[in-house]
Amino acid sequence: MKLEKNRKTAKLALEWCMEKWGKSKFHKNYPKLIVYKNHKENLCGWFNDEKNIMFINLKHSRSVLELVKTVIHEYTHFKQDTKVKYDKLARKYKNKPYEEHPLEKQAFKRENKWSKICRKQIKQKLFS
Repeated sequence: MKLEKNRKTAKLALEWCMEKWGKSKFHKNYPKLIVYKNHKENLCGWFNDEKNIMFINLKHSRSVLELVKTVIHEYTHFKQDTKVKYDKLARKYKNKPYEEHPLEKQAFKRENKWSKICRKQIKQKLFS
């Protein structure tokens, strides 16, 4: 059996993140997960801090690994103080590439460090 690029895998990756990093001190509850097969947004995923919702757009993930990276990336934003810091830093870094925003750098670093481990562990959980 093969791990699929679908809602179930996104949910397993989210559960993995919740177990690995726990709750955010900025939100009472874990984020709600909404997965789209084909959303008009040209993004793999995004986090709505006000509603505490993580959105995943399957159309823009080319692989299971990319889907897992996206979930980890957005979960990192769930853990960050995005409500206060994100916009303030966005103004400061407005003339720089998106990837240089400090909160984005942290999310990219975490997704790159942990995505293969997460994929391997959810695969083992699913098929053991």
